[in-house]
Amino acid sequence: MFRLLEATVIVAGFFAVQSLCRFLKPRLRLVGLSVAQVCYAVLIYLRNPIFDFSPHLKGFLPFGLLFTVTLLVGKFLGAKPANVQLKPTIVNFLTLGLLLPISEELLFRGILLRLFPNALFNGALFSIFHLLNVVSRFETFSLYNLIYRFAVGLIFANSTLATKSLFSAMSCHVINNCLGILLPWLEHETEKRRHDTRGEKHEQ
Repeated sequence: MFRLLEATVIVAGFFAVQSLCRFLKPRLRLVGLSVAQVCYAVLIYLRNPIFDFSPHLKGFLPFGLLFTVTLLVGKFLGAKPANVQLKPTIVNFLTLGLLLPISEELLFRGILLRLFPNALFNGALFSIFHLLNVVSRFETFSLYNLIYRFAVGLIFANSTLATKSLFSAMSCHVINNCLGILLPWLEHETEKRRHDTRGEKHEQ
């Protein structure tokens, strides 16, 4: 019961940080949210850190296979990208690509997995948490996205429990988010160039 209460208070604090950052000016919101969220996660994590950051490769292979499957057949299975076109800027890579995934790993694997050391439960929490992206209209609902995040959370939780290290979970999460910024942008730019080329040929 005490663990459940502690987890509830911690998650509520996480949501409170996110809610307060919505009052920031739009230009500062993403940076402010990322910094505030990672600071909060670090402070809570340091209260009782049982996982370290020792390097290892466990978890990289299953994550890589899952990510590759998503790239190849994700669209056919209903994967949905973000509703906004994310440009590969330094700010986006530092916030969405680095700070936010670090804060999420500290929360889900560093803190919640310590309280409830069950990989299936942790993966489910991780997947449900990201439904907030649908509520905030950052993305549209997709069953595939829900399943993908559950599988990713399961992989990250398993590697953390097996190695007592957050290295794999944190590294793979950063890779996932950075590629999630870069690859859709490259696809968009490629399609745009094709469209421009067709338009030029039509004019000729």
